[in-house]
Order: sequence, then C-alpha cells, then structure tokens
Amino acid sequence: VVEGDRLVVFSGAKDVGLRCYLAQKDAAPAVAWSNWWMSRRYTGSPLIHEGHVYLLCGGRHQCFSLADGTLKWRQDVESTITSPLLVDGKLLSMEQNGMFLRLIKADPAEYQLLGRAKVEAMWCPTPAPRDGRLIVRRKDKVVCFDLRQP
Repeated sequence: VVEGDRLVVFSGAKDVGLRCYLAQKDAAPAVAWSNWWMSRRYTGSPLIHEGHVYLLCGGRHQCFSLADGTLKWRQDVESTITSPLLVDGKLLSMEQNGMFLRLIKADPAEYQLLGRAKVEAMWCPTPAPRDGRLIVRRKDKVVCFDLRQP
C-alpha cells in the first residue's frame, strides 16, 4: 500500500515482515522501518489510515505508526490469510478461514472489537461493501448482509 512517499509491504522473508520504504528523488527507495516476527502465514494486505498501518493476518491484528513503525497495539486473533477492508473508519477482517467476519474500529489508541458475525464465507474471500450492505462469497452461493440501521 502507498501513502504519500511511503510504500508498505508485508513479507515472510527473513528480517522483512512488515516493512515501510521511503521514496527518494533520483535514488532507490530507502527502508524507513521494519517489523519482523515468526508467523504461521505471511499472507495479508496491510491498510493505511490516518497515519497508521493496520495488519490483520498471521494470527494477530496489529497497528503501527506509519511515520516510525512504533507498535500501537497487538491482538492475537485466528486470522491468517486476509484481504481486509477499511469502511467508514472501521476494519473488516475474515477469521477462521472465512467462518467469521470481525469489525474493528480503526483507532491507534487501542484495539476495539465492535462486532463479530458468522458469515460462513468460502475460505478467505474479500467481502464487498456496497450501500450499507456486505456481499460475501460462500461455497455454493453469494449472500448479501444488510448492515444498515433499521
């Protein structure tokens, strides 16, 4: 993911992990910071929101400062392979191979679980938000959840 002159990637390569590169004029990008840990799977897409990086995979949910890589919070969660979404200041993440969808407030001050619902998605698809609804692929069909207030 890119924000301004920063590029953030997540990799299982030794000593890389979650890494932020800083673009430089007329030179190769420089490593701004890196956070590596042993994870069962290195397959997730980081998100950037209001100066913070959110990574919701590898068995944990984490928030880092985009500026310097400082860890703001960490929560152990059964979330491995994810393509999380940022919708309305909230993070949506699949867990337990798509069985559940977790809703988290995108707040660097603390981890705030806002809700968790059983959606029975097919393994680890990316849900699709649209006009207050959430479309999810299941094994044999596509379903739509209405998330609007009654």
